[in-house]
Amino acid sequence: MKSGLNNINKLNDKWLDGLGLEVVSRLNRPLMNRSVTHKGLLECNIDPVILELCDESKYFLLLGYDLPTNINKVFSKHTTIKFVFDSVVTVVLDYNRILSALSPKERVLFKVIQFYIIFFFYNFRGNK
Repeated sequence: MKSGLNNINKLNDKWLDGLGLEVVSRLNRPLMNRSVTHKGLLECNIDPVILELCDESKYFLLLGYDLPTNINKVFSKHTTIKFVFDSVVTVVLDYNRILSALSPKERVLFKVIQFYIIFFFYNFRGNK
């Protein structure tokens, strides 16, 4: 039994050492970006390490371990992060599906519509 606890303690220590101090900074990035491999399509840009971190944090808490402050800041937002991730993936998949179904001429029209949406949103937010 003691050997199992020692292994879990070592695993926890190794996990904490591997995360580093800049965990919170992984949240400061755009949610989506343009695909490098597929021109015109979007990709989800949420750091997968954040999702793994939240899942692993949950299990270490269940085992009775305390989380460092920087990790707890991220873990406290786990529900929101998961919801945002699911939403971004849905938007990206739907957008890419729609764009893939368009002909080249329709894509040109779609770009014009995109421009007006972005222009309206930018001005509506008061960023003039």
